[in-house]
Amino acid sequence: MRAGDEDRWLASQYAGESNRRGLIALRAFQLEVARIPQSVSEPPLGEIRLQWWRDAFAEIRSGDTPRAHPVIEEIAATGIADERFEKSISAILDAGAQPLYRGKFQSVDELAKWLADMPAAFDVLAVLYLGAEDCHIDAVRKGSIAYALARDSMITAPNLSEAAQKKALDAWSKAKARIKKLPAEIAPGYLHTALTPKYVAKGLHPFPIQKRLTLLRAMALGV
Repeated sequence: MRAGDEDRWLASQYAGESNRRGLIALRAFQLEVARIPQSVSEPPLGEIRLQWWRDAFAEIRSGDTPRAHPVIEEIAATGIADERFEKSISAILDAGAQPLYRGKFQSVDELAKWLADMPAAFDVLAVLYLGAEDCHIDAVRKGSIAYALARDSMITAPNLSEAAQKKALDAWSKAKARIKKLPAEIAPGYLHTALTPKYVAKGLHPFPIQKRLTLLRAMALGV
C-alpha cells in the first residue's frame, strides 16, 4: 500500500495504532479494486475478480474463515467487513466495474461523477471507519473529489487533465473551509486532500519532502 498510494499511506500514519491497521487494510483493498481494469483483457474477467471480492466480504460477515489473502485477512481482523459498511462496499465494487466497459471519459463532469463513486467513496468509508458522523461526510466527499480531479485525472483521463485541474482548484477552494472544521480524529481518512493544490502546481512530479511537510501542517493546524 505504501508503494501504491504514498499519499494515503502517509495520512494513515497519523491514526492511532488500531485504526491505522484498519485504514491500511482499506487502502490496500482500494488499490486491489483500482488495478482490476488494467490487469484484465476483457470485461467478464474483471467482473469475476470483483465478484471474488464480494464473495470474500460475504464470507467474513457470515463468520466463515477468511480467504488466504493478506488483504482479506486484514479486512477480517480490523472490522472493515462489518455490516455497517456493507452498502458502501457494495456500491464501490459496482463502481469498480464501470471502467471495464467505458472508453475515455468525455467530460470533466462525467469524470467527477465516477471519482465520487470510487476514490471519494473510499475516503468516505475511511472516515466512517474512524467514527465520522453523517454531517461530516459531504465535506469529505467534496474534498476528495477535488483531490482526485487534481491527481487521478492525469492518469485516468489525460485528455481532460487541463480542465480537471481547473475544476479541482475551484472545488478545493469551496471545500477547504468545511474540511478544516472536521474533527482531528477522522483526519487520517482525508488528510491527503490537503495535497490538492500541490498536484495542480507540480503535476505528478515527486515532491516527497514538501508532501510530508504539507500533511504535517494540515494535521497540526487544519487543512
